[in-house]
Amino acid sequence: MGERDLDVEHLARYLATSERTLRRRVKNICGTTPAQFIRQRRLERARTMLRNETYGTVAEVSLAVGLAHAGHFARLYKDAFGSTPSEEAQRADASPSASVDEEGLDHA
Repeated sequence: MGERDLDVEHLARYLATSERTLRRRVKNICGTTPAQFIRQRRLERARTMLRNETYGTVAEVSLAVGLAHAGHFARLYKDAFGSTPSEEAQRADASPSASVDEEGLDHA
């Protein structure tokens, strides 16, 4: 299942459970909806890609994590992390020796 294919319906099917059960379990464990959980994971992956300069442009990162509209991605990113994806990429350019793992932890 690719990034773009990941949604609540596909995740429930993959886990062999109903969407309702998935929603209830994710809410109990994470305190959020499955859609919000998926979106947050996508944004965290985008942050890692931006910090590691995995892709050349913000639009490429947006597409890579399954968010087709770069403008919408930028708004979601800023809401989640307090800075725009472009600002994150510029910070990565300023400190080329730092790398970040999938959990967003710095390794300098």
